[in-house]
Amino acid sequence: MTVQQIIDEIQAESVIDLADATLLNHFKAGLRYISSLIEDRVFLTEGTITLASGAQTASLGGLTSAFVKERHVWYVSDGARVPIIKAPSLAYFHDVYTTTGTGAPSYYRIYGTTFQVDKLADQAYTVGFDYFKEISAVALVDTFLGDERLIQASKYACKAEYYSSYEEDEPKSDKNERKCKEILIQLQGDYESQDRSGYVDEKEEYS
Repeated sequence: MTVQQIIDEIQAESVIDLADATLLNHFKAGLRYISSLIEDRVFLTEGTITLASGAQTASLGGLTSAFVKERHVWYVSDGARVPIIKAPSLAYFHDVYTTTGTGAPSYYRIYGTTFQVDKLADQAYTVGFDYFKEISAVALVDTFLGDERLIQASKYACKAEYYSSYEEDEPKSDKNERKCKEILIQLQGDYESQDRSGYVDEKEEYS
């Protein structure tokens, strides 16, 4: 489901006469509220950077300033995607790190906006990322990752922000916030019992 479709539903349900772009701002504000209460990221995108031949680092600035956290990383070889493994710890990365060995990257770490691999690249590599982006970069054309309950919670959060900041109708805002929280309590319980190898991850502040 796209953000545009969710916005359309919100407008139809509450007869909100706002332009899509304006209501999107309330939707983003609602998502930031959700991200402060539940361990979840919902906006995944894809991009690539180039690891130059002989290099061991590359800037993530080639992706987007909206980068939050990677989900999967790979390099392209003969048209196939070969996974690059995130070092399980900084100590492990230091153990496999070499400034003399060359070859295809096997392990990586990210510090700040720098992507670093375990050995010098024996050729130029296109490194791909599935990654979560900041809520500030969410657009109407984006696909919302999450089940129906999270979509509904996001709609309630958007309405709560709209009624509070635009119509200054606190009773309606409180009602929608309460409904949002009821769903999030259920979702948090589900997420805590799931394997965190998927898109559920530690809580993180969004900008």
